[in-house]
Amino acid sequence: MEQLIEKTKQFVEQELKKDAGGHDIEHIMRVYHMAMWINKKEKGNPLIVALAALLHDIDDVKVTKLTTDEPFKASQWMQSQQVPPQTIEEVLTIISNIPYRKNVENRRPLALEGRIVQDADRLDAIGAIGIARTFAYGGSTGRPMFIGDQSSIQHILDKLIRLKDLMNTSSAKKIAARRHRFIERFLEEIKFEFLETR
Repeated sequence: MEQLIEKTKQFVEQELKKDAGGHDIEHIMRVYHMAMWINKKEKGNPLIVALAALLHDIDDVKVTKLTTDEPFKASQWMQSQQVPPQTIEEVLTIISNIPYRKNVENRRPLALEGRIVQDADRLDAIGAIGIARTFAYGGSTGRPMFIGDQSSIQHILDKLIRLKDLMNTSSAKKIAARRHRFIERFLEEIKFEFLETR
């Protein structure tokens, strides 16, 4: 398992080396480490959790700029490494169902491993790092910081502020509560600073 995980880390780093919008290898490794930490408490299958955490963004439309985020690269990589078909299927199911945009209005039931990876990914979207990633992604796509429905601040109000209540595991809920409080303080400060200039 360790050799497969190390090779997968190298593969993902190569795939995401040009990303400047918050979906780089640093994001992947934070999600991976958080998922493995949660998994120690929740007792899921560590191989499935590790592979899903490492591969969850390499087919994402925000990263690939393609019109579909079917996990082709993830599937091909695991097949090339002789990962058992059942494991591949479980990992691909997780990757296909953890994104926020697919799982808010119509939440899909996920296996334990999927809930763990989803929590780890969502935790990296809130708190100080989540705010930083929001502005990094906004800058990389030309999204305005403050003005309009597509602004980074509006993204925080529409998405990040909701993530605390979407956590699956008790381990993630505790961390999310603290990071959520930071987002609330950040929004209060932004509002205050705007009022100072009016």
